[in-house]
Amino acid sequence: MSYNCPPDNVLRNYIDQIFSKYDRDRSMTLEVNELANFFNDVFMMMGDPRRINQQQAYQSLMVIDKNNDGRASKN
Repeated sequence: MSYNCPPDNVLRNYIDQIFSKYDRDRSMTLEVNELANFFNDVFMMMGDPRRINQQQAYQSLMVIDKNNDGRASKN
């Protein structure tokens, strides 16, 4: 199945909205248990039927966690 990604500014808006939903302590980071829900909400807003589980979220975190603190930073 092919999916057309929205323009960068639209995607950034989705990310900002959803990130603030899950970043309840306003630390500008998400832990792995919040990351699957974050990704799934972004996919849903984009109209993308993909969903990821906790294992896939953990694998994603290992790629994006540049400082090895176990969190995904918004910046």
